[in-house]
Amino acid sequence: GMKILITSFGKFGRYPANSSEIVARTLTQRRRLGSCWVVCETFPADIPSYDRGRAVLDLAIQEEADAIVMLGMASDRHGLSIEPRAVNRVFHPIYCQPEINGTPVDKNLELGHELQDDIEWWNPDRFVNDANAAGIRTLWSVDAGGFCCNHLLFQVLAAKCADPERYRRIPSIFIHLPCTPETLPETKEEFRGRGKITMEADNLLQGLEILVRFPSSRHGAVTRNH
Repeated sequence: GMKILITSFGKFGRYPANSSEIVARTLTQRRRLGSCWVVCETFPADIPSYDRGRAVLDLAIQEEADAIVMLGMASDRHGLSIEPRAVNRVFHPIYCQPEINGTPVDKNLELGHELQDDIEWWNPDRFVNDANAAGIRTLWSVDAGGFCCNHLLFQVLAAKCADPERYRRIPSIFIHLPCTPETLPETKEEFRGRGKITMEADNLLQGLEILVRFPSSRHGAVTRNH
């Protein structure tokens, strides 16, 4: 079957845990996501001083992964959120150092420049429909945020543009996850009172299992014996 590189982030701010890391930890133990083999990498939730996007793509090549699923947590999400767009800007009033707020992710590109991820390989419309039909709320987003998630996605897409021969053949997708109960910095009642929701890690995993069903059936993805 296919092999997928899963990336996630560690805890940040006042959150005691990160739902993306919780999911990745479970997958590291299982070594499988549905019928796919997985390898996982967790990054600190920060703005790195190196090109983390290129590092992720190089790791996928090194691991002979067929595709990359990048995961992050956003407490305001009401389901799994597909992020097809990244912006060349670092900005978060809480999590970013003031001196980097308003700076570009990639100094070679114009501030505010947008890059779109070609995620058709994943058959995203079918993923959204089937996940919602299974009771796993899944939706599209137009804002990957101004912190480490947008930063990583922009770097990955910029690397694909800069070196298409090496990187563009690796399908990737970024998905923001809502909080799981373990990640809350307050009681569930207080959290819900602010209009936010939680989802169980098992439901998030179920949604990701639905995601990885489609490429192999629709596109005849490369299969190897791992």
